Amino acid sequence: MKTPQIEYDTSFGTAYVKLNNREVHSTTEYDDVIFVDRDVDGRVVGVEHIDLNGPLPVSDLVRALRLDSSESHALEEASRTLVQLMSSTSMYSTDGSLHMKPSAWQAVPA
Repeated sequence: MKTPQIEYDTSFGTAYVKLNNREVHSTTEYDDVIFVDRDVDGRVVGVEHIDLNGPLPVSDLVRALRLDSSESHALEEASRTLVQLMSSTSMYSTDGSLHMKPSAWQAVPA
């Protein structure tokens, strides 16, 4: 897989960035809203973000997960795509909070 695949669900405010086609062996918690899938060799397969109201800390993830340059670039590209998707599929209330418009899971190439 040359480009990451993004699955997102605006009704729940979640997204999954799949960096490659390797099989998921384990999932670890990066923090309260970010989970990392790894293959049997410990390499990152994908990143799940379960609160799209908050930022995806790409630089911190790249360092903490020790992503190689192609994985780092893919995650950065996916993050930019997510920001664009969320700005086109969300709305703000009068108090400034972000509310997601309902939609089904969608797969979008980054």
